[in-house]
Amino acid sequence: MKMSYVMVPVALALLLGVASSTLVIPLATTAGTSLAITAGTGSLAGVAAAAAGVAGVGLVASALLSRRRGTVHQSLRIQYERYKRDVDEERLEELFAMVAKMDTHGCGMRHVCEVYKKPEHQLNLREHTIRALLGDKPEPVSPKKAKHPRSFYQSAAVLGREGQDCYNLYTSCPLTYEEVNEYLDNLDLQVK
Repeated sequence: MKMSYVMVPVALALLLGVASSTLVIPLATTAGTSLAITAGTGSLAGVAAAAAGVAGVGLVASALLSRRRGTVHQSLRIQYERYKRDVDEERLEELFAMVAKMDTHGCGMRHVCEVYKKPEHQLNLREHTIRALLGDKPEPVSPKKAKHPRSFYQSAAVLGREGQDCYNLYTSCPLTYEEVNEYLDNLDLQVK
């Protein structure tokens, strides 16, 4: 089996201000196939992309959290806090648009739903960062914002928090929560 690397620009350049950031995601392929390996009812490449989108959300959440904890003089922080909030919000919307485009089978939404269904004391680091990105207590999406990509994941978070059956809500994803976690745990992620 040969390893093929799919380069996915993960908007880390926009979010972190680094012009050359790239997320490298290894996908196993055989000599005669490209990314059209199928598993169950969906494409493995699509599932991998959806899982990679979740990984991208986790990476970006970690980066944003570390930036917010950075040391900035209080007077400077007060002066540009509002501007920074606007810029961060715009960048987050761009990130969610990218993730939604990759999440063709709904695995990312199911994963977010399951993260919010779990008790907080059982969350791993990746799950904590996903919760930090969407908030501890996400609110239902207003009809005005229903078509924004972020709203898909916010709605998934609300459904999970309400204890809904995430597996049956997002049936187009061919992987279970455990399989997505295993995939994410085994990814060889490198930020160049």
